Amino acid sequence: LLLGLALKNHANFDAFLEGDGLEIIPHLGVKEVLKRAADVYRQAPEKFDKLASLLTSFVDHPEWLISNHVTVDSDDEIKMMKDCLRKVKEQKIEVLRKTLTMELKAQKGTMSLERQTEIMQALTDLKKEQLNLRK
Repeated sequence: LLLGLALKNHANFDAFLEGDGLEIIPHLGVKEVLKRAADVYRQAPEKFDKLASLLTSFVDHPEWLISNHVTVDSDDEIKMMKDCLRKVKEQKIEVLRKTLTMELKAQKGTMSLERQTEIMQALTDLKKEQLNLRK
């Protein structure tokens, strides 16, 4: 959904780039497609209308590049895309929190006090970031 919405029009793609979409996408394939799209868009914004067709050779499911199943006005599309970006950010934070928690549990007796403090601080920061996303 996020991929299709981002490639639908200029406003959506700008909102995607402003929302740091490229940095938060966890899927390497989708990230690579969107990086290529951003490169083409930055070099030749006038070719945006041809962007989806240029990217079809890089994906297994070209139908995902076209967001034809979403029929809302442009303001709602941008809001929906921002909601998708927020959800992806929340998922990324949750994965980081689980990773740090597992590290903390796995090395409970052997970890230095400094490392434990670092992990606890990182967990606190991630929780704050997650709560800020929900505001």
